[in-house]
Amino acid sequence: MSKLTAIFKDSKVLILVAVIVSGIFAIAPRPFATGVVVKSVAKDKAQDFAGLEIGKEKVIEINSQPVESVEDFYSLLSIVPENVSVR
Repeated sequence: MSKLTAIFKDSKVLILVAVIVSGIFAIAPRPFATGVVVKSVAKDKAQDFAGLEIGKEKVIEINSQPVESVEDFYSLLSIVPENVSVR
């Protein structure tokens, strides 16, 4: 145990750990975030009339099903018929 403590007290190891942790957050700045952000809306579509704001709206669920990724969003949206409202 004392060897492990000595290793983590070394400044080079602390710098390496800090670089690795900051690299993880640089690659995925919000690793625990869920939902998808609306990046664009087709003109003259219901979303356009509903007033969705680009980059400010986040879809976290569709019909009470959680949306955790873009893949989830498209798979849940693909089972919704056209011209049907979703919650």
